[in-house]
Amino acid sequence: MQYRDIQSVIKQRLIAWLSSAPQDRQPSRVAPVLSRALCQVNKSQETAPPRQTIINIISCNPPSQHEYISFINCAYAALKQDVRINILELEDTSYLPIGA
Repeated sequence: MQYRDIQSVIKQRLIAWLSSAPQDRQPSRVAPVLSRALCQVNKSQETAPPRQTIINIISCNPPSQHEYISFINCAYAALKQDVRINILELEDTSYLPIGA
């Protein structure tokens, strides 16, 4: 099964699950969380043998425009650390795929 097929199934099930949740729509906080994850990856790479790291992000809400630069900085840091970032957006209205 291809990654896109898996992504499609996960997206459909998450949308169905979230449609029953309260609609308190606040901007997502992807950049700060991604930054912390990259710090943990960097810390673990100092003590462990090198390995391929993958970070999976599921974004339910549109991101804040104020965190665009922070997200792009995280994308460059991930690239430098050879960290792969997979992003599954439930709404196609953001900049997340640009950085990935």
